[in-house]
Amino acid sequence: MEQKYDRREEILQSMQPYMEERFQESGSSIQKKLEERGNEFWDGMHGKIERIFVQVRYLQERGQKGEIAYLVCSFMQCGIYLNRLLLHIEALDEGFYLDEQETADCYDLQLLQDAYQGDMEFLHRKVLEKFIRVQDYELDEVSKVYSGYYNALVYRIMKSMGSLIMRTVSESGARLSDSLRIMYGEYMGSAAVIYVSDAA
Repeated sequence: MEQKYDRREEILQSMQPYMEERFQESGSSIQKKLEERGNEFWDGMHGKIERIFVQVRYLQERGQKGEIAYLVCSFMQCGIYLNRLLLHIEALDEGFYLDEQETADCYDLQLLQDAYQGDMEFLHRKVLEKFIRVQDYELDEVSKVYSGYYNALVYRIMKSMGSLIMRTVSESGARLSDSLRIMYGEYMGSAAVIYVSDAA
């Protein structure tokens, strides 16, 4: 039986300069778009958070959810396979990931999609030019690594909106912990605190 040669590392090394150069270009256009249409990004985020906290209040009124201690925003890895940038937003009580009553929504980061999809098309084309008989899993690996650039970008955007998010949560009418934290990270993985309520 013939053993397949795993070229993923070789492909990633070959693509690294293209990834960095492409993101430099895309980053500039994204920054400009955010300056011009940042309100559009925030309006979508604001609407998702409001909808989540309608669910939260409903459950709290029935004694099924405690004070909200965490709002966790997670970059969805599954979006990579759909060629979409997706953000999972979830309000959790003190139980954190043991909180059994899900109050969450998914935000499709529309404002960044064109740049992201254009970048992926460019990088996949480069892989196909440089390597023969490229497999889907090899292209997926390139997508996964490159999406890390966008994950870092979304983290910075979310961090810049921390006070706006906290204000929206505070005005929701839901019962909140004195040490409410807004966090950003991988879904069900590690997360960084990007904002802490003033009462903490």
